[in-house]
Amino acid sequence: MGVLDKISQMRKQGLKEKDIIKNLKEDGVSPRAIDDAMNNEQIKKAVSDEYGSENEYIPSPSSQQNQGDYSTTQEVSQNEDYYTPQESTGEYYSPGNYQYSDYSYPSETITPSSSNTIIEIAEQVFSDKIQKIQKQIEEINEFKAITETKIENISERLKKVESIIDKLQISILERVGSYGQNLDSIKREMSMMQDTFSKFANKNSTQKSYSQSSTNYSNPQDQKESSDQKRVNRR
Repeated sequence: MGVLDKISQMRKQGLKEKDIIKNLKEDGVSPRAIDDAMNNEQIKKAVSDEYGSENEYIPSPSSQQNQGDYSTTQEVSQNEDYYTPQESTGEYYSPGNYQYSDYSYPSETITPSSSNTIIEIAEQVFSDKIQKIQKQIEEINEFKAITETKIENISERLKKVESIIDKLQISILERVGSYGQNLDSIKREMSMMQDTFSKFANKNSTQKSYSQSSTNYSNPQDQKESSDQKRVNRR
């Protein structure tokens, strides 16, 4: 972990600047490194606070140089306008004899160390924001993967339930069909028993009527003997 990261972490913990410097010295950090890190931390804080605001226009050295060249040429053209031709004296001035005055313009100079520091701080701020966005994207992807897995499990369970329902329907239809077949067989057996019983009843009734008629038409002599026997017994 760098010195700047340690300072940021201790700032988040609510430590004061004195305590931060003390802790860094105890960790073996040089005073110069501590000063540089503190300055970079302040610059980083300023950059992060002003992030998203309108940037001020800072003229580049090239634009300043172009502006200086344009003003220089303008001055030269004005000097040439004020120049009035004189009578020819037979002498000509060579272009090298005419001297132009030098014009210098102050320009802001940025040292490479300060520019590199600003670039590093800006990159660090940008990387921090990118890390937050990447973390959110990873959480979304994780939620998506979990959701897809749950949906697949639910779809598989629904397919299993549908197959079980289909099997139950088939078994119920088979049971109903077999029950109808059993009813038909029972009806046939009952009709056969009814026919057999009716035939047996008709046969019994026929035999009974025949026995009664045979007793009514018996021999008269036998009847007379039986009556005489009854009389003898009475005497």
